[in-house]
Amino acid sequence: MTNLRKANPGKERQHVTPNDSLTAKQQRAIASLVAGKTVLEAASDCHASEAAIYRWKREQAFKTALHEAKSDVLEQSLTRLIRYSNAAIDCLARNMVNDNGASAAIRGVQVRAAQALLDANINVHRMHELEAEVEALRQQMSEAESESENPEWLQ
Repeated sequence: MTNLRKANPGKERQHVTPNDSLTAKQQRAIASLVAGKTVLEAASDCHASEAAIYRWKREQAFKTALHEAKSDVLEQSLTRLIRYSNAAIDCLARNMVNDNGASAAIRGVQVRAAQALLDANINVHRMHELEAEVEALRQQMSEAESESENPEWLQ
């Protein structure tokens, strides 16, 4: 069953997807913003005002959906980064071991691209390690707070 939500009294009802509290306009705005468009461009894409986009960006449901959409795009990018890491390593090895017939300029571009991809991969790996460390520290803090609220000697 389709849910409907009245955006403004006296205005036409806007369609809302069954599993989401966002209107179709809001979903189009999120798609535009995640694609790298400006607020003005996103507003034009979804036939809303800039003020509406900025207002939506302050609403929790919109913020959450925008964050999730950006996370999905980032995850897809990271998957591609990992997939092409082997090709980057192969490129470096190929250019180190033999002259594959390509000009020095082309080989140089290939090597720099491979280095950039591998550097990005290393940075992502470091970021994930730091996130894991931060999460472990948060868990330790939470446990310490629980213990200080309920000291063992009182039990």
